[in-house]
Amino acid sequence: FRRVLFRSQRAAEGEQAEAAPAQNLDAVTARILGKAIELYNMGDFAGARAALAELNFEKLSPYERARVEQLLAGMAFSEGKYAEAREHLELAIASGGLNTQELSSNRFQVAQAYMGEENWALAAATLESWLETAVNPNSSAYYMLAAAYYQQGAEATGAAATRLFDQALPPAMKAVELAENPQESWIQ
Repeated sequence: FRRVLFRSQRAAEGEQAEAAPAQNLDAVTARILGKAIELYNMGDFAGARAALAELNFEKLSPYERARVEQLLAGMAFSEGKYAEAREHLELAIASGGLNTQELSSNRFQVAQAYMGEENWALAAATLESWLETAVNPNSSAYYMLAAAYYQQGAEATGAAATRLFDQALPPAMKAVELAENPQESWIQ
């Protein structure tokens, strides 16, 4: 379920996920979550949310809670509701039901949500923090960081703008270095 909804950056690169604690769903939760996922995959987000409303959130295990929050985040992302998606991702992280790889993936998605919200400063800070622990981040992650600094610089003036543009250059260069075929806009 997790990999279907949100392919993490490392999973996309073929790495194996580490086992999360207690990866079990009880029968009722599994049935409801399965129904919600089916509706989600059909694009019926209202139906998926209605199915999830049948769950008693207070009784969910950390693993179950993480899966529900990830599904809710996926729906919010699909609807362009980045702040809501970010909130659900943060709840999934806080649940204690994610393995190391999933935690990293969710933190990266939080940064993507900040980018969607055009909150460049928090996007950059989140990406910087994520890059400290990420295993083999790809060129796109560095490009996102460069874009976040560049956008901040575009909104700033004087010395602050210059400093932010200067901060954009190293991750942009790293993005081009890591990319097999860098996009022309990255090089520019």
